[in-house]
Amino acid sequence: QECPFLEIYPILFISALTGRNVDKIFTTLREVIANRTRRIETSALNKFIERAQQKAPPPMVKGKRLRVYYMTQIKSAPPSFLFFVNKQSLLTPTYKRYLINQMRGAFNFFGSPIQFFLKSKDKQREEKQTLRAS
Repeated sequence: QECPFLEIYPILFISALTGRNVDKIFTTLREVIANRTRRIETSALNKFIERAQQKAPPPMVKGKRLRVYYMTQIKSAPPSFLFFVNKQSLLTPTYKRYLINQMRGAFNFFGSPIQFFLKSKDKQREEKQTLRAS
């Protein structure tokens, strides 16, 4: 528990001298690469976020609750996801950690970091207004 951020990465105890577990390096490497480049369909992500929120609803922040309208994967390597939400500032670090851990369990992203990006409805409106003005 000294470095909790390293828990997502595989640890192999090997010996070049004796050859112990050297054969596991490439098997583990292939698994990590597969996890890192995995693409998840938007429909599966939306089912996932619905279940995760039912299991543990987002906390209230200043009397308001985060609402995730939908999410989509915007890139792989590393897996990056975009959440369309009511307010960007309402994703607390604790809830973000919860969602990342749930995602690791649901989609097996072992060995790969996961990135989350938020886009609020207010931001979308601002962007649309900017586009109209041009």
